[in-house]
Amino acid sequence: MSEPALHHCLFYDYVEDVVAKRAPYRADHLAHAQAWKDDGRIVMAGALGDPPHGALFVFLVDDPAQIEEFVAADPYVAGQIVTSHRVVPWTVVLRPTSRDGLDEQSSKQLHDLAVRYALRHLDIPFFVRLMQALPVAEAAAGEFDEAEADALTLRAHLDDVTDSGEGEVAELLRPMYLDYLREHGVTAS
Repeated sequence: MSEPALHHCLFYDYVEDVVAKRAPYRADHLAHAQAWKDDGRIVMAGALGDPPHGALFVFLVDDPAQIEEFVAADPYVAGQIVTSHRVVPWTVVLRPTSRDGLDEQSSKQLHDLAVRYALRHLDIPFFVRLMQALPVAEAAAGEFDEAEADALTLRAHLDDVTDSGEGEVAELLRPMYLDYLREHGVTAS
């Protein structure tokens, strides 16, 4: 079983007749939430009830204060669609499994799958994208000497392609590996 993960749930309570009242704000509200999902801070979200009486957002953030920033910038709050909100910590013990089995793989396993697939299919553009992403991931992981070497020489890049499945760099590249594998229909089995 995987280690428990601490998420935070944001609950919204809505005004009566929310479906009619939210229309002027809905597109901006959804775009706001999608931006947070795209950068990984929102795991999932949706309306509660039929018809809706509120909403639930599941966040994975380093600092729960970020959730209040989300609330303050939400067009539904500015438009007085939200009557109240609360944030509750949530320790996730059982997680859904992905159909392709990729989410359950370690970052090292995802790296190895992606590199093996790209090699088998002579997918040069994948390796170019990986070599472009490596210095950024290394710098974000605090490996500034590696990032500088990669930016200056192609040989350093080639050596790092095999090392890009290790440690924090692999974790930072994980979304790239997942996207690539799913784009090509690769599964964990």
